Amino acid sequence: DIVVKVETKKTNIKNIPISTTVLVRSNCYGQLTYKSKKTGFQIDWDNVQSQQYLSLDELLTMRNTFRKFFEKTWIIIDGFVDDEYSNMFSVEEILDFLQVKQYYKNLLCPENINELFNMTPDEITKRIATASSGSKDFIIIKANELIESGNLDSLKTINTLEKVLNC
Repeated sequence: DIVVKVETKKTNIKNIPISTTVLVRSNCYGQLTYKSKKTGFQIDWDNVQSQQYLSLDELLTMRNTFRKFFEKTWIIIDGFVDDEYSNMFSVEEILDFLQVKQYYKNLLCPENINELFNMTPDEITKRIATASSGSKDFIIIKANELIESGNLDSLKTINTLEKVLNC
């Protein structure tokens, strides 16, 4: 008997079409606008959590011309739109391909921001020290909302936030 061993290799993300669509979400309160220097293409996100679709090519253009969208974590990559690719590649692999993964290591976004307000003052200080300036703006806005609604009333937490965020 002859046994044939077939190995399937995972497709490399570099081999997929550059026109492949990616779901991109705003991580900014208020309107966020991107206008491509390469094509003139413009896309608007209405508010935090708004979703838009961009190609890998356009995300590379954004990285090369308006890196602040990544550095300040103004946008969040949610994954490929196409099921075939979304099952094949993680968000982390997309960030690696775009060479922006380093900006998302300590991402604070609507899904995890409330965790920050339940931390000890030392943990808050450490967490904010590694946060991007975009995330720090996000923290200030969210903290003000929570204070006004009465859901954040710990003086230790509020004083720590004011000290660390210089506000």
